[in-house]
Amino acid sequence: MTDDGYYLNWDQIREMHEAGWDIQPHGMTHPHLPKLSREEQEWQIAEARKQIEDHLGTTADIFCYPYGEYNRTTLKILKAHGFRYAFTIHQGWADAKQDPYKLKRIFVNGEESLEEWAKRLERP
Repeated sequence: MTDDGYYLNWDQIREMHEAGWDIQPHGMTHPHLPKLSREEQEWQIAEARKQIEDHLGTTADIFCYPYGEYNRTTLKILKAHGFRYAFTIHQGWADAKQDPYKLKRIFVNGEESLEEWAKRLERP
């Protein structure tokens, strides 16, 4: 969804990447993956990865599920395409005991102050 005038364009994404941001795929159109056929899911995942790798010259092998949704087909596709990790929307810290395709994360919602969000980054 780049270059549509609403989301970031490739020049902006490249600038972020050069500033140290790790750019990884999230699907081509932020779909509800379980509602799609295997072929549609595969296109969403593989094409997003391909575009990032082609535009930035970097490896894009970490996925974040749109809406946190996935099914067995999604997991098979990620494994077949050599993804190392995938993040859900389950809140919390990721650790080595978790399935690498079902990692927790700390969500940024944009409504908290920087101080409030930073507090959530502190381990209990």
